Amino acid sequence: MPNKTPDSTPEAQDAPSADHTPKSGSTPRGLSRRLTSVYGALKSCDEITPYLDDVNGLRSWEGPTEDMVTAVFHWSHGGDEVYLLCDEEGEARRIRMSRNGNSFILVRDVPREMYSYAFVVDGVVRCAPDQPTEETPDGPKNVMDCFNVTPIESTFDLEQVDPNGGEYGHNMPSSSYLSHEPPVVPNAMLYRSPDFDNSHRIGNDLHVMANHVYHDTKSRKAFGPNYNSYINIHCWETSTAEVSLARKWVCV
Repeated sequence: MPNKTPDSTPEAQDAPSADHTPKSGSTPRGLSRRLTSVYGALKSCDEITPYLDDVNGLRSWEGPTEDMVTAVFHWSHGGDEVYLLCDEEGEARRIRMSRNGNSFILVRDVPREMYSYAFVVDGVVRCAPDQPTEETPDGPKNVMDCFNVTPIESTFDLEQVDPNGGEYGHNMPSSSYLSHEPPVVPNAMLYRSPDFDNSHRIGNDLHVMANHVYHDTKSRKAFGPNYNSYINIHCWETSTAEVSLARKWVCV
């Protein structure tokens, strides 16, 4: 039986034949595959796909013209499928609304006028009882004053907000206030960058990490058994609508 050469052994076949160290500025092949798979999963996810479409649409969005105004329509009275029913330029329009928790919401530019509308809830035309209504030849409809609109920039200025201001007291909120449904975090905000170095852990969102005190359990190895270190992450808004972070660290 002929002797096997060293190159024919399994160890030699599996051994790398060249240096596979990633070049400067390149992405390791394993990491590249993981990034591609994660991005592909997000693109095919039914919940985040509409948000990706909205982001792509923002590239060509120029905002409403002087004869238009941005309006928010809200329905919070049940149903599985809700549409906004309205008339614009003599044409009846039926626009699907997006679910947000147990409510439905739609944001769109409408003519600067007294705007009449209704809702189609599971195939039935209805008016929101908690919104202004008026009688029309086609029956009762909700109405929104989109003519006497004050730009939000003139009523709310982040530079003038006092972070220490506010009303304080010992009076409990009314029972009707406590029965309201809390705001729902949009699904798009629940996605975060994966932690490839610690794949067994789930990353935390910024709004979850902020305004908490953290204890560094490994600080005693660095400073000795008589020391503890803590960190606090603060999050606030600026006039540029960006989020700023500050970390305060103390060792005791």
